[in-house]
Amino acid sequence: QKTGSAISIFTTEKEVVRCGGAARRRASNDRMDLKFFVHRANVMALYRECLRTARRAPVQARADLCEMARQEFRDSIRLSDGNTKDAPNAKMLLQQGRNRLQEIKMMIDMVK
Repeated sequence: QKTGSAISIFTTEKEVVRCGGAARRRASNDRMDLKFFVHRANVMALYRECLRTARRAPVQARADLCEMARQEFRDSIRLSDGNTKDAPNAKMLLQQGRNRLQEIKMMIDMVK
């Protein structure tokens, strides 16, 4: 499933690092501001919904849809250069992801 672009999940290297698929605080004195926290929660919710939707797809397409979702999220992190301070771009990428997910859901519903 090519879930749309999900915005950068991580702000800067200094604030958050990616460790084994989970985000972990790098230093205890860094604070996650509210906008970043809400943004990250929205991105993670979109990602989970993409994977749930992939499970509804025909068996032969599930693995491909999951891989496409992962790749789209990785690509969107590169597009935003890990900068969620660019709010208009972040919102645009999140909305594109939601729109793409809706398209995929409609296609899966037509197949079933």
